[in-house]
Amino acid sequence: MTPFTRSELLAARQCARRAYKHRQPRAAANNATIELPVKGVGGPRPEDIAEVRSLARQRYPGGVAIGAQGTWEERVARTRAAMTRPDVPAVFDATFIADDVAVRASLLVRDGRGWIVAEAKVANTVGEAQELDVAAVGWVAAGAGVAVSGLRLLHLDREYVRGDGPVDPRALFVETEVEPVDFSADRATARAAATAAAEPAVAPGAQC
Repeated sequence: MTPFTRSELLAARQCARRAYKHRQPRAAANNATIELPVKGVGGPRPEDIAEVRSLARQRYPGGVAIGAQGTWEERVARTRAAMTRPDVPAVFDATFIADDVAVRASLLVRDGRGWIVAEAKVANTVGEAQELDVAAVGWVAAGAGVAVSGLRLLHLDREYVRGDGPVDPRALFVETEVEPVDFSADRATARAAATAAAEPAVAPGAQC
């Protein structure tokens, strides 16, 4: 079985029915009573996401990018190699696997106590969904043995005004602390959904 992703973990936290649809999309698609989510509607544009991530990386000169090439295991190995180098202040797209869940940390920043797990968002405010997003990455990283010293969300500062020069990546973002979350029960839900013979009987509602 391929590792579960952050999206699957968060889907399982929402409800077992959504977790089933994430892991078994063909079974869900064949059920005429299910309306599959529409992708690509709303939200920031891919080019905006890429630009914000690039600007966030500029806050940490000398950081090492892991990239998306290769298997999950290969990216984990490259991440570990980068983390062992004392001259590396940050790792971009750091990859971790713990207990069948694989995640990528947009920003993994070294500090005096360990590593800060951070995500940069194309927004000027953050909510529970964004907080759970970075918390899930931190939970998996900690499970993989990383000394996680903090969780942060970087979002755009609505008060920032660009002058005549280039964008200042230090002034552009506001950092928000995020509390850790235990996703053990959600991982169990995702596992059960992956082997379920039929879609869980969960009534549609705000939660799912």
